[in-house]
Amino acid sequence: MERSNGIKIFIAGDFCVYHPERMSLGHELKKIINLSDIRVVNFEGPLQVGEKHTAGEFYLRQSHLSPEWLLNNGFNVIGLANNHAFDFGEEGLKATKKAFEGVLAIGCGKWNEAYGVKYLKVKNKTIGFFSASSADLATLKDRWTDDGKYGCAWINHISVSSIISEAKGTCDYLIVLPHAGVEYMDVPLPEWRDIYKSLIDAGADAVMASHPHVPQGFEMYAGKPIFYSLGNFAFEKDDRCALLHWYNSVAVLIEITEKDVQVQPILTYLNEDHVVEVDARVESIRHFRHLCNILTDDSDYMKEVNRFVLSLYSKYEKWLLSGYGAVGMYPKSLRQMCRIFVGFLKLKVNRRLFLHQLREESTRWLMIRANKLLSKTEL
Repeated sequence: MERSNGIKIFIAGDFCVYHPERMSLGHELKKIINLSDIRVVNFEGPLQVGEKHTAGEFYLRQSHLSPEWLLNNGFNVIGLANNHAFDFGEEGLKATKKAFEGVLAIGCGKWNEAYGVKYLKVKNKTIGFFSASSADLATLKDRWTDDGKYGCAWINHISVSSIISEAKGTCDYLIVLPHAGVEYMDVPLPEWRDIYKSLIDAGADAVMASHPHVPQGFEMYAGKPIFYSLGNFAFEKDDRCALLHWYNSVAVLIEITEKDVQVQPILTYLNEDHVVEVDARVESIRHFRHLCNILTDDSDYMKEVNRFVLSLYSKYEKWLLSGYGAVGMYPKSLRQMCRIFVGFLKLKVNRRLFLHQLREESTRWLMIRANKLLSKTEL
C-alpha cells in the first residue's frame, strides 16, 4: 500500500487498555495506519479521575498512558461518546478530553459542543465527524434539563437528523460514529438498521458503529457504507477473555479520490502477545463474510435476531428487575428457590439502574422482542 493523492481515513472500533506499555501494533497494520491521513478510534471509558458515577457496580477505566499510546500511533480523531464516558462523572470525562488536546476529540462537552459536527481539512477536502451514543448516564437527552450539563450527544435525539443534514452542506464527506447496539450480538437489531439508514438519508456518507464488543456485518445503503459494529480494536481484560470474538475487530479504510470513494474492511485481532495485527486467518474471514451475508437475506437475518434476543433477554430482565428490588422467579429446584429467596432479601432498590435499563434503547427493544416471541402474540 502506497500513499496516494486521495484521502485515506482509517477507522477503528472500541479501545480500552489498562496496560498500554505492553501493547503494540503489528507491522502490516502499522503501515496501513501510517499511510492514512485521518485515523479514528473510539476511546471507551474515561481516565480514572474523580468519583465513580455508575448506575450499577460495573465500570470501565483507562490507563493515564492510553491517550499517549494512541497519539504516538498516529490517531488524530478520538470518539468520546459512549456508555462508559461518565463512569467517573464530569470530572473524569473532562480530564479524558483534555488528554487529547491537539487532536480532534468529538462527541462530548456541553450541549452545543457535544452535538456539534467537527471538521478536518485534508488535501483541500473537508471531512466531517459526528459522534453520539445511545441513551445512558452520559448522554444529554433532554434540552429542558440538560442544557447546562456536560456529557455526550445522544444518537436518537430529535435534532440529530437536522444536524447531519445541515453539516452535509458544509463538508465534502460526513462520517457518523454511533456507539450503540446489543452487546455480544452478531447481528444488529432491526431498529438500529432502520436508524442508521435514516442517518444516511439525512446526509451521512458513512455510518461506523461500535459498542457490541463483537464485529457485525456491513452493507451498502444508497451507495453508502453502514458498519453495524466494528468490535473491539483493543480491549483488555485483567485475564484473557473467553468470550467468542471479543478480540476480533473490523477496521475500515476509506479512500476518497476525485473519481470515487473506496471502502475496504480490514480484519484485526489482539493476540496473546498484546499485538493488534491484521487478521488473515481463514476462520475470521469466513465469519465476517457470514455476518455480511446474513444482512442480505431478510428471513435468515430475522432468524438470527430472534435467536440472539431469546438467548440474551434474561440478563437484561434480571438487571431491570434488580433495579426495582425484584427478582424473576423461575426456580428449577427447591435449593434454587431458596437461593433466589435469600438473594431477594439482600436486594435494594436502585432507581438509577432501573432508569438506565428502562430508557436505554437496545435493552428496551430487545425486551419487547423477546416478550413478543415468548408470549406468541402478534400484537
